[in-house]
Amino acid sequence: MDLAWPPHPDPARARRATGTPPAHSAGPRPATRWVRTARVHLWRARHLAAALFAITLAWFLVRAFAPPPAGASAVVLATEIRAGHELGDDDVTSTLVPAHVLPADALTELADVTGAALVIDATPGTVITRAMLAGPQLAAGLDPGQVAVPVTFTDRGSRSIARVGQVVWLYASRDGTSTRVGADARILAILPDVDSSALDYGGTSYTDALVAVRERDATLLVEALSEASIRAVLPARPAR
Repeated sequence: MDLAWPPHPDPARARRATGTPPAHSAGPRPATRWVRTARVHLWRARHLAAALFAITLAWFLVRAFAPPPAGASAVVLATEIRAGHELGDDDVTSTLVPAHVLPADALTELADVTGAALVIDATPGTVITRAMLAGPQLAAGLDPGQVAVPVTFTDRGSRSIARVGQVVWLYASRDGTSTRVGADARILAILPDVDSSALDYGGTSYTDALVAVRERDATLLVEALSEASIRAVLPARPAR
């Protein structure tokens, strides 16, 4: 017999007396509702998640076991080369190049390149094409009504701007005067060095370039080359 006093209150009687609902009748806590909602959404999206996982796995398997892209052997530069340099055995190498980046006129035999002069500046890894080498194929770069004329530049300024693709105006300097002998001339190639002992430039460095000029300017330019020094200047770009 429990003689404790006062007696322990009856929880049910106390709730009835105060009108308080039972604890279990209260709604779920906010955290519990969020967890249940997330579980429902995850369950509904299980098929989509499985499909995405299967696609990702298949992509990795295809990448891992796919055969290498088709390619062909081509001659590429092994070192950095300046225009006019004659290529030697140490300057080029043969390697496999993917077909989608292989130029149509790429050279495939080292024998076709060794001893030939490059007409452009190029970096290691450049695929050598026939158009990059000095030879008759340079005439393919002429526009209708143009001819190719070899021009020697002896002044430092002209030599610095004589780059393949550059459009220049040509001036002949003689007796303290300058005359324009070529407009909108385009540098086609920088030609290889020749035996300087056969030329008399007074110890001055020079650059030989193949220049595309209009036919009507060719006669005037050739005449000036025999008696005057030729200088190149950069024309202003036409307004758009």
